[in-house]
Amino acid sequence: MPAYRARALVLKKTKLGETDLIITLFSEAGKQLRAIAKGARRPGSKLGAHLELYSVVDLLLHTGRTLDVITEARSWVTNEGCRKDIEHSAGAAVVVELLDKVSRDNDTETRLFPLSLEALRCIGDIQRCGIELIAAAYILKATAQLGYRPALLSCAVCGSLVNMVAGGKVAFSLLEGGVQCQACKSSGYLDTTVLMDTNRLLWVQTLLQGRFLELEGYCVEEDAHLGLSMLDFAQRWLHSHLAINLKALDFLISLDA
Repeated sequence: MPAYRARALVLKKTKLGETDLIITLFSEAGKQLRAIAKGARRPGSKLGAHLELYSVVDLLLHTGRTLDVITEARSWVTNEGCRKDIEHSAGAAVVVELLDKVSRDNDTETRLFPLSLEALRCIGDIQRCGIELIAAAYILKATAQLGYRPALLSCAVCGSLVNMVAGGKVAFSLLEGGVQCQACKSSGYLDTTVLMDTNRLLWVQTLLQGRFLELEGYCVEEDAHLGLSMLDFAQRWLHSHLAINLKALDFLISLDA
């Protein structure tokens, strides 16, 4: 069997037989991999110890008939902070579930790999109060890289500039893909717009443009309400444009119910 090496993020583990696992991964090359880790569920298995959820591993794999086989695994980034409690694990689960749903073995999106690694690092490092904000930022950044970036400064229909006055309201349509000028809103044959606070949309813009290191500065108790607002927007945007519902996202939101 031909052998090859890959660096990949562990997305999911599925039991196979009595001692094996099927590991779903997202590789540095931007592809999804599914491979068998034989004996990984045995007590003391060195292979299983390196294949923790949310970790990044260097692998040696052998090509199989249906699934490849992992013969060596070495931890590169453990992301232990993402597994330290249920809240951090819930935030990290949003990242890996979204990757699992949008990645394929025959498509590549290499930019999602470093983005996902930085999001997981950030989730593992921040306080509990900032997890929703970082999860929302990841969803918005990932969907933007996939081609679904909301129009926030110019009309999503005609491209004309929209006056975003702080503290005001502006017409916004998930279906049309962003803000709308008054002319396009008035002439639309389907009224799919709502009036949305410009402050909320300006925060969406901040999450899209800001680096995770910069966004960590907003992960404080007094801004905890902001994370839930952004997570709600990100959830609606994701469902509207990719028709994806994330169980991990529903669970993360439920933790604050």
